[in-house]
Order: sequence, then structure tokens, then C-alpha cells
Amino acid sequence: IGKWQDEAEAKALIDKIWTDWRAFASYAFNKSHAVCYAWVAYQTGYLKAHYPAEFMCAQISSEIGNFDKLPGFVAEAQEMDLELKLPDVNESGSRFVPTPDAKGIRYGLGGIKGVGELAAEAIVAERKKGGPYTGFLDFCLRLAGTPACNKRVLENLVRTGSFSTLEPNRAKLFVNIEYAVKKCQQKAKDSASLQCNFFDLMAGGEEKASDDELADAPPFAPAEDLKNERDLLGVYVSGHPLQACRRVIAECATFKTAQLNDEAAVDELLKAQPVDKWKKKSNPHLKDERGLKHLDVRLVGILSACTVKLPKPRPDGTVGQKWAILQIDDGTVLDAFCFAKAWEKFGPRVEPCVDKLVMLCGEVSHRVNYEKDDKFDKKNPTVGDLNFTVKEAYPLEDALAVLSKGLRIRLKYEDPELTAKVGRIRDAIAKSPGTLPVFLSLVYASGETVEVDLGPTARVAVTVSFLSELAKIVPQTDTAFEPEAKVYLAPPEPKPWER
Repeated sequence: IGKWQDEAEAKALIDKIWTDWRAFASYAFNKSHAVCYAWVAYQTGYLKAHYPAEFMCAQISSEIGNFDKLPGFVAEAQEMDLELKLPDVNESGSRFVPTPDAKGIRYGLGGIKGVGELAAEAIVAERKKGGPYTGFLDFCLRLAGTPACNKRVLENLVRTGSFSTLEPNRAKLFVNIEYAVKKCQQKAKDSASLQCNFFDLMAGGEEKASDDELADAPPFAPAEDLKNERDLLGVYVSGHPLQACRRVIAECATFKTAQLNDEAAVDELLKAQPVDKWKKKSNPHLKDERGLKHLDVRLVGILSACTVKLPKPRPDGTVGQKWAILQIDDGTVLDAFCFAKAWEKFGPRVEPCVDKLVMLCGEVSHRVNYEKDDKFDKKNPTVGDLNFTVKEAYPLEDALAVLSKGLRIRLKYEDPELTAKVGRIRDAIAKSPGTLPVFLSLVYASGETVEVDLGPTARVAVTVSFLSELAKIVPQTDTAFEPEAKVYLAPPEPKPWER
């Protein structure tokens, strides 16, 4: 403005520019963008409604390799009645593709951790060129010298079930990877030296390979297959480890994580509980009793993740105590808070239990919230969301050793397969030795029941693998753990006001 001789003229010009811009902004930017976004929203909505499998394949492929977002996409696809299928070297593309009936989604080979786009594209290109792969060795020999035929890629393809239509036993292929790689290296060496076998010449040139020459091996445990899928695909595909754990969770848990989503029902349970004196003392101005009460409950599920936290240094430079967030999955995933005192006592036992069954004992309560300026004086508190605070944490096998007198398995005495089933039960126990006694409840045709203790050598650790094996032998409804009703296993500590 100072450069203008007439200050009034300068101000008038600036005011005009500003007025013109404001008028322009009222329609130019937002309306043009609104039209574009509306058009894109219409297109994507139409595609999602009329071509759901194709739409979800494109959406998931746009985030291929992003395991943080994949579970959300899979859950959305399942809500649309689309089934996610395992990757398959004869059906998968390098990216996610619809199944031929458009009712499912085939996992893309490029989305498998450690495989990558180059190897995936080589697999698909060779399949288009030479037809479907007829076996594991046929796959390896045809792709010799490409990014798809190295040890790491083959291991990850096998562990994710990408050869299941050719050989369902993943362990068998896994133990033969070294042999297959050596065979490929020999082929590459022969090709480089222009050597060929006399019998190959008689057969037409190309070496034919049969999987009959592969060494056999016992299959992986179902729980291990599922763990491999989650580690390398980001989600469970062929099943879920909780499928075999429904009975033990139903019997041993006094509360389900999904109940936290029904705040009204939890509040009804809280009404019957006494006011927590310590919470009352910590929140003297809180009038809403929901924030002053808690439920003592047991949660049972698979520990999906354990994140140890270290608080910020105190003003005097000292470091606070570690605490942790325990992610438990009992069909619904919940982040449970295990603060310093409980973590110091139970952390060493539960931290190694990721992907294993655990029991968390603690309190369900409402969070009490304060504005920043009110935290010191504890004024104007409000009742917040429900959460779960861990007081005790155990591997489930350790908790059952305290809460249960033993596992009871119900069998019909007249069952023609009784002897075979008992043998399989003993084999499953031998693979998962522990401390919990096992009893057989033999039911006769008359209705009489005789209980048989399998003896001191038949003590089991209740793990996901054991329950998966047991579920193949008897229905889960024919098993019982009958745990005690108490919530906490450790002796109660005196409250601060009782000391």
C-alpha cells in the first residue's frame, strides 16, 4: 500500500480483489469438487452394487501388501457374502481376482509376504504360456531361473497353501524345497552347457517331473497352518484358530469382549455392584455412579498382540515403569490395558503367549474423563467409554491347572470306533504334554456313565493345537472343563484403605 500515492485507491483495489475472490470461492472450488466427487461416488457405488467381487478385488489390490488395512477389507467382503480363498498357483493372478462364479475372491500371489510382484507375474506368465502346473516339481522346473524359483518364495508359497490343489500336505512340500531347488539349479546348469539327457530326447526334449519322487512328511498342525496364513497373508483364510476353542472359551470366560459394545446391558450389571471406595476417593466430584463401579470378570481368548509401553521420563529424569496393551481375540478383538503393577507381576508369563490361549482377569468399568484444566483439581468429571483393565494374566493352560480338576471327554461305549478314538486322543495328548488330567466319560446304551482316568502319563496342556486335534476326534459339545467360578486366581491384595 505504501507504494501507492493514493492510499484510498490502494485499499479500494485490495477490497475489490478480496470481494471477487470470496465470491469466486463460494462456487468455484467446492462446487466443482463436489460434482467430481459425486460422479466418482456414483461410479464406485454402482460398481460395488452390481459387480461386488470385481470391485472388492480392485479395492484390495490397490492396497496390496498393506496388512494393516487388509483385515478391514476382508471383513467388508465377508459382509457382502464374498469368500476369500487361499492363493493358488493355478488360479490366482498377481493381484486379487474374482473366482469364476464371482462369489468369492482369490488371494493375489503378489500379496503374499516375501513373494512380490516380479515372482507373481512370472508364475502367471508361465501358466498362460505352458498351461496349468501339474505338480510342485513341474512348477519349480518350469520356473527355474526366474524370481519365483528361490527358496524364500517357495517356502512362502507352500506355507500359505498356494499348492493345496496339487498337494494338500503343506509340510510334505516344505521339506522337499531344498531338493526342488537343487533340481532347478541342475536344470539351469545343464541348459547353460547345452547338455540334455538321452531319455529326454526320446521323450521329446523337455524334462518331465513327477511329485512321486518327493519324500513324505507328517502334515503341519492345523494351528500352524493358520498361523502361517496370518503371518504371510495378513488374515486367516482357510479357517480360524478360535473355531476349535469355542467350548473352552464358553466354559472358562465369565464375560465376552463383544459385551462391551452393549453399554446399556453392562450398565445394568454395574447397578448391582457396590461403589468402589478407591474410585470414589480418586474422583470426589463424580456424581454418576456408573463411573464409580466395576465388574470383576475373566476373559479367555487368543492373545493376538502384546505391545509393551514405556512412559515418558518424569520431570526429575527417572523413567517410569513399563505397562502393556494386550490384544485379546475371543471372536471380537479387544485392547486390554495392563498397567505397571500387574505387568511387573504377570508380564513375564504372558508376553511369550502371542498366538496362544490366555486368561485375563480384571475389571470392566467406565473411563472417567477430565478436561485438561480440571485434571489437577478433579473437577467436572464425565463418564466415558467402557474399558477392561487387567489385574491378572495367565497362559490358559496354567489357569486351568488351578481352576479345573480335569478335561472330561464323553464317548459312547457302543461306538465301533471307540478304540481308535481313544488311541487318537492319547496321541493328541502326547503332542501337547502338560499338567491337566484327562478323563473319559464312557456312556452305555442304558444311560449309565463310567469315568476312566487316563492316568498320570496322560496330562495335557490346553493349547490351540491340542484343541484343533481334539475337535477332529469328538465334537466340542462332548468335552467339558468345569472350571471354578472364582474370577481371580491369586490371593486378594489388601485395598489401599485397608493397609
